Amino acid sequence: MSDTLLENFSDDEVEAVLAHELGHVQMLHVWKILGFSTAAALISFYLAYLLFARVTAALNFSEISDIAGFPLLAIVLMILGLAFIPVQNSYLRRLEKKADIFAAQHIDSPNSFISAMTKLAEQNLADPNPERWEELLFYDHPPISKRLRYVTTKNNKG
Repeated sequence: MSDTLLENFSDDEVEAVLAHELGHVQMLHVWKILGFSTAAALISFYLAYLLFARVTAALNFSEISDIAGFPLLAIVLMILGLAFIPVQNSYLRRLEKKADIFAAQHIDSPNSFISAMTKLAEQNLADPNPERWEELLFYDHPPISKRLRYVTTKNNKG
């Protein structure tokens, strides 16, 4: 809990944010993110290994462990890391959605969740309706318009 949250949000809004974070704990999201990140790193290293195994002789490296190949390895891993960002962000947005729904289901007033998310978005100068490509590439949380829509829809359905 930050002092800004405690100073600028009502008790019900703080409860909504806390319920969201407790949703992450309840659904073991930290462990899931750790597992996902580990798998992505292993895949990246394996793909880099496959590439290096093929280009070692062509680039006049004495062997795959030749230190002269390190700059190329760094570039390859950076490119693979960038390629995984949209996949990782998609996964993180899905976890955030689950935590949002958990929060809305476990607080007395879903309106306090809506109010808290709206205030947070305004405070962070978030774009409420980014372009789809922008969301896919750069957003690790759903845009505020989507967060409010599925929380409202979820609560209207029961």
